[in-house]
Amino acid sequence: MKDKKELKQITNCAMCPNMCKYSCPTYLATGKETITPQKIARLILYEEKAFIADEQGFFDVMFQSAMCGACKVHCVYDNYDLRKFIQRARSKAFKEGMLPDETKKRVETFMRFGNPHGERQLLQKGTGDLGYFVSCSTYNDQHLLKAMDRVISVSKEQVQEFGGADICCAAPLYYAGDTEGFKRAAQKMKGEIEKRKLRKVIADCPTCMKMMTEVYHEVGVDLDVEFVHTTQFLNALLEEGKIKVKRRNATATFHDPCILVND
Repeated sequence: MKDKKELKQITNCAMCPNMCKYSCPTYLATGKETITPQKIARLILYEEKAFIADEQGFFDVMFQSAMCGACKVHCVYDNYDLRKFIQRARSKAFKEGMLPDETKKRVETFMRFGNPHGERQLLQKGTGDLGYFVSCSTYNDQHLLKAMDRVISVSKEQVQEFGGADICCAAPLYYAGDTEGFKRAAQKMKGEIEKRKLRKVIADCPTCMKMMTEVYHEVGVDLDVEFVHTTQFLNALLEEGKIKVKRRNATATFHDPCILVND
């Protein structure tokens, strides 16, 4: 670790009182101290200083993080982001052929089918320069897809749907540490968007949106198009009067995933 600032960050993280563990979903679910943010940081620091070897046990711990960023939000320092250090360790695991078995299977499924669900089905529907990228998870479930189709129909917007199980943001490859595979998938996505001549893309998955608006840039792939989340798209339709919602005396709950709230 040549960057002195980063070395200071990981050292501070490794030696802090570990209070952020109470916001860590992995710790709360398992109760294991060894996979709390501070303990992971300590392992990374020890590996950096060659106090411990690059063994399977070390890499297995790196893959037990949910990568949600909750520890960053509750960091007592300057909101250190431990995820970048974990991601580097995962990339090292991939290069050295030391992925955990489940992660290895997920990568193999992605390389075979182009998505983590093991399906082959290209979704292509509608026309227009406004695109709706349907994530593989949404396509796999379809409740959100059907609801969005109804909204699009009522709004009279010209929307070109694409994605499904054949075009994926490649987050599984990224989180598995396969940087080169992720870059190839990012370039494929760029080609798909350019081919469709889209000016704006609606994304229904926060992970997809993060990959395409932030992480692609890290591997040198920039998408020259505006991205909005489905919630932003729906809000714009409401403000423009293109859709109307009947008031209901009911409690509605919106699940805000870690990426929307923590990044």
